[in-house]
Amino acid sequence: MSKRMKVKPTQWNIMLEFLEEHPQLITQKFDGINGREEYNKLWAELSNKLNAMGLGSKSVEKWQRSLVDWKQKVKSKAQALREEQQRTGGGDVQTPSLNDNELRLINLMGWTAIRGNGNIELGLTPTTTAATITNPKFVKLPKNHYPKNLVLTPISSTTPVISPTPITTIPKLNPLIISQESSSSNNNFSNPATNTSTPTRKRKNNENELEEMHSELMCTLRSINSNLGRLADSADVLIKDALRTNVHLKKY
Repeated sequence: MSKRMKVKPTQWNIMLEFLEEHPQLITQKFDGINGREEYNKLWAELSNKLNAMGLGSKSVEKWQRSLVDWKQKVKSKAQALREEQQRTGGGDVQTPSLNDNELRLINLMGWTAIRGNGNIELGLTPTTTAATITNPKFVKLPKNHYPKNLVLTPISSTTPVISPTPITTIPKLNPLIISQESSSSNNNFSNPATNTSTPTRKRKNNENELEEMHSELMCTLRSINSNLGRLADSADVLIKDALRTNVHLKKY
């Protein structure tokens, strides 16, 4: 029986970069009737990229299993760290802190996955929802389908198409650290004889809600940025088609 290949940190980093570009591989939600096909296509692309690093090769199914196992491991670690901080009131803990890659993965999963909300853990089977603007489709008509009396205003071939500015830096907030710092501050300035457990619990809940809102906002921004890129590319194609059609019509 062959020994199971251990995934290297550099491979996790490449996988995270790909998942941040295609968060639907984490959420398992694809739009339209071709959702499963798109899911399999992206996983094949990611697997080829990881195998090309020369650090070991796996099949698509084994890379998927590695991601599921890693998600569960990171989730368990974050939950253990959170529970230990709650027991110690924000004091010293024995559980190691989350590293950068683990924090990036949790930002993709959403902090609700750490606190728990009764939802079933996502597996390997993607779900398909009704088509939305998240993945717009553009239909290109053949040239002979344009009306003969169509008159287009000439457009300069140098007309610029504005592309959206990509989101390159995403601030990472760690509610575990925030909770620890807030509790330490309260311990330094509060009266030991005063019971502050209720305000502290409310403050932690507010911080967790803010972290969840932050994670959802960043996913939305990434989705908007991706859609703007597609719209810019489509606009460029439409302009070029209009130019070619205009030249063709002038001949008649």
